[in-house]
Amino acid sequence: MSSSGIILIQQANDAAIFIQPIHLTLTIVTNALNIFILSRRTLRPFPCTHYFLVYSIFSILYACFTCPLQFLRSYGILWTNTPVGCRMQTYIFQTTTSIANLMILLASIDRFCSSSQSVKLRSISNMKTTRWMIFIGIILYTIFMSPLMTISYWNNRCLQYSNIYITIYMSSQITVYYGLTLLMMALFSLLTIFNIRQQLTRVRAIIRSNRNQRTEGQLSRMLLVQTIAYLLFTFPIGVIQILLIFLPSMRTPLIQGLQMIFVMWQQCIFFLSFFLFIASGSIYRQEMIRLFKQMYKHDDLTQIHTHTMQPLPRGTNTRQILATAKIETFA
Repeated sequence: MSSSGIILIQQANDAAIFIQPIHLTLTIVTNALNIFILSRRTLRPFPCTHYFLVYSIFSILYACFTCPLQFLRSYGILWTNTPVGCRMQTYIFQTTTSIANLMILLASIDRFCSSSQSVKLRSISNMKTTRWMIFIGIILYTIFMSPLMTISYWNNRCLQYSNIYITIYMSSQITVYYGLTLLMMALFSLLTIFNIRQQLTRVRAIIRSNRNQRTEGQLSRMLLVQTIAYLLFTFPIGVIQILLIFLPSMRTPLIQGLQMIFVMWQQCIFFLSFFLFIASGSIYRQEMIRLFKQMYKHDDLTQIHTHTMQPLPRGTNTRQILATAKIETFA
């Protein structure tokens, strides 16, 4: 075994001890905020928002499953060293990441359709189609990934069956996830940019007079930034996985160490979406500020109610209650 590869694996394991808890915390907190903000009345009516919501949900599921396992792996505790973990670990990992990946692709297609000059394509971008696409996509990917539970088996250690059919399946699965899906993401993002530029004059006129169109434009910008970041953070591990599938001779300690590092690199995209949305969408920032203000007012009302121990009269608004509390405080 290569000494440099062994050292790299050890360094990756040491880094995971500190990085994985941070990844887990950031992913849960940021995606929970995403869900609260995207579920608000201003953003909820738009189809693209629902793809973002499902993406956030599966990002949390992925982090809750993967980060603890990667952390325990640093101490030599492997879930794959159990009969259940041997069959389930790869299936859960690939299914959650693939569905999250799919949501970004579907959102890219939705933005392309909504920005098109074609009436037929624009009509595809609606809530009914979005709900069906999300439902069908989750079902299809769950079925498509199900053979992963039968490929591995437990015989005192986790082993994998090897035949031509499994090789074809694994090759197709990696190609779809890291090749076709990322390529289509990039393609539809470029087509969306082309549509927006082609209609720039008309869109500017509409944006000045139509709030919905302004929100649509900001959602498109948020998605484009998210897609670019997704490609940057997923491409390195995609190259490694494709090489390992088509060139088995490259399964060396050095490549294994790089694979562990690039997995941690890929995990960053699952919490960065929150910060990317803040940076690229003013409507998102506004809704986030409104959410925090409402939470702050709710805390104030709770404290006042607890202090007075009296039920709040019907029809009393927030300003009246706060004003009364201030008068009582200074009296």
